[in-house]
Parts: sequence; structure tokens; C-alpha cells
Amino acid sequence: MPISTDSYTAVAGQARRRPRSPSEVFKNAAETFTDQFYAPNVDRTEPAARYFEYLHKAVDLNREMATK
Repeated sequence: MPISTDSYTAVAGQARRRPRSPSEVFKNAAETFTDQFYAPNVDRTEPAARYFEYLHKAVDLNREMATK
């Protein structure tokens, strides 16, 4: 029974695609991780405005409690 060279070819192809340095491994992992969270069409203006409004109310309440 002849040995198939397909498995050897596949392994050789994977070896060529491997990163060449630890920094490249880190870079590839970081890109893969951050690509999950990339959302270019998200408007963050309103949530930020609501947060600062809440923060302003909390500061006002703390000021009122401290002065009484």
C-alpha cells in the first residue's frame, strides 16, 4: 500500500504559515482578540452624556449631604 503524501504536504504548509517570532505570535493573537470587539458604527455620545449626568447628580447629592 503506497503512503499518501497529502498529510506530509499539509504539515509542511502549516509550518510555512507559522509566525516567525514571539512578537508576531502576540501581534496575531492581539489582532484576533480585538477584532471581536471592533464596532465602527456605534455612537457612544449618548451613553457618555448619561454617565456624566449621573455623575453630576451624585456629586451634587454628596455636596448636599456633606453641608447638612
